Amino acid sequence: MAQYCRNISRVTKKDLIVYLSFTLCGLLFLTIINDIVGYSIERTDKTTQNITTTILLNHVVSFYLALLGFVYNTQAGKNWRHAYREWIAIVSNCLVCILRVVVELTFINYRPEEYRNFSDSGK
Repeated sequence: MAQYCRNISRVTKKDLIVYLSFTLCGLLFLTIINDIVGYSIERTDKTTQNITTTILLNHVVSFYLALLGFVYNTQAGKNWRHAYREWIAIVSNCLVCILRVVVELTFINYRPEEYRNFSDSGK
């Protein structure tokens, strides 16, 4: 246990950014799975369609964290060809974002969108 705690204290800020990106990417992937299950059993109240803007903002933040971790690690002297963890973070965030777009476009008929016309303004 003491060895594990010493390894945690050695995590640098630039590595922490990459780990945070992986964590956020994993959570976003779990929300995609939740949406697929919710749309499959036609329980749209259990999906994330009410917080779509927040989910998309989290995708952007996660991707930028992966890019920031890559830039910090390569500027600190790590060869960009050997920055495997950072490359995996960037690619996984891109794949999860593409998967989110595919899921949203696939299940777009389940989203009730109502728009107000200008003639319906109450006059």
